[in-house]
Amino acid sequence: MDSMHIYEPYTKKYLLMNISEERTLLVCYNFIKELRRLYGNRYTIYTDGASYDNQACRWLRIKHIVYDDNYCKNIMERAIQYIKDRTECFDDYFNKDDCSNKKHIINWFRVFMI
Repeated sequence: MDSMHIYEPYTKKYLLMNISEERTLLVCYNFIKELRRLYGNRYTIYTDGASYDNQACRWLRIKHIVYDDNYCKNIMERAIQYIKDRTECFDDYFNKDDCSNKKHIINWFRVFMI
């Protein structure tokens, strides 16, 4: 499973999260489209340089910047590590093969964002 999230470093809040089986251009496009619907397109999206993010932003006409300084990388890595630390104890349960309904994972992340 792959998760995408939008983190606002100044307010230290997660604005949007998504869990999917894989990360493809279509998944990124729909994720950023939802972000634009919620917050508008006047904002800039900073990413780690994944090609899917760049293409999806171009299609949606949203300003996209690849962060390359250590400060931004450090903030994003800490945000990602925070999620990993909080979800580590659930990892075995989430990845069971007999767990066909993944709805509980999405619900748990929604509660986590609050």
